[in-house]
Amino acid sequence: NRSLRGLYLSVDVSWFDLIEGALLREFDEVSLTQVRSLGDFVSSAERGEFDVLMADYALDGYTGVDAWNHLEHGDNGVPFLILFTSDIGEAESIDVMRSGVNECIYAEDFPRLGYVVLKLLEVWEARQAKIQADAALIVSRNQLLRLTQQLHARIDEERTAVSREIHDDIGGDMARLAVLADIVHPGHPAVCLGDARHFG
Repeated sequence: NRSLRGLYLSVDVSWFDLIEGALLREFDEVSLTQVRSLGDFVSSAERGEFDVLMADYALDGYTGVDAWNHLEHGDNGVPFLILFTSDIGEAESIDVMRSGVNECIYAEDFPRLGYVVLKLLEVWEARQAKIQADAALIVSRNQLLRLTQQLHARIDEERTAVSREIHDDIGGDMARLAVLADIVHPGHPAVCLGDARHFG
């Protein structure tokens, strides 16, 4: 079962039942909230409680494009549709096409509204899944980078420790050879280690 939570901006209540009915053709449960002011629409949309946002194009002194422009359009933005509940001219059509809204639908196509919303949500969900996968990949790469850096640091520490031990061992051997040289050749403290092969 698939449910839908929609927010609808319109000053005309006469379209509500038709739009809700069109959505119910594709969704088992529909919770459609209608608001009549731009401020209510923006504040409701910003709460992030809706799966789809819709607005009539013709509103009181402003348009659905204005409503769209008042919202933040990040990666998580849900689909936004403009509904043409009245005839519009060529200039208005161009305004909508240039706005960047996800879709616009004319009154004669309202029976297909549920299908259009369903397909928009499928695209949106696929994009969200990709965003999450990309974010998880970045996290994994960062973790791998930190582990690699830690490994290289540990290797450098081990190398330093080994070099120090070798240096200490060589220093101890040289000291012992110097003592031995003094015993074998007393009075010759300047005997070099290169002559140790002649001792005895």
